Amino acid sequence: MRLVVIVKDSAVYKDGAYLENLTLSGIPNNVSALQWDADSGEIEYNDGTFNESIDVLPDWAVAAEATYDAAVIAAQSVELTAEEKLQNLRAHRNALLRETDWWGASDLTMTQDQITYRQALRDITNTYSSLDDAVFPEKPE
Repeated sequence: MRLVVIVKDSAVYKDGAYLENLTLSGIPNNVSALQWDADSGEIEYNDGTFNESIDVLPDWAVAAEATYDAAVIAAQSVELTAEEKLQNLRAHRNALLRETDWWGASDLTMTQDQITYRQALRDITNTYSSLDDAVFPEKPE
């Protein structure tokens, strides 16, 4: 696991993901940041104290990680509105259409399967209103 705690931003990075403005507690006043990678790390100080190499996460860093994990779970449990679900469906559909825009280049002729696929993508919001239940057509070769 890679973990970074930046105290002044109340931020935690965990395995490449980032959340800020978290309520972090128990962190000593002279700590600026913590960087941890798998089984070792370093604490950076803001008072002139030399950085400290560590091989065990301090309790306050474990608590910061738990705060991060709880915030991620809370964010995932937020229910999207019907309009947000439809917007997500449209965004995914539009991305699939963009992937095949080149099929319609002036020096190419689309096959009937390609035309049917693209039309089915454009029509998907007539049948579905969310990525949760949408069944996308199979992309032809």
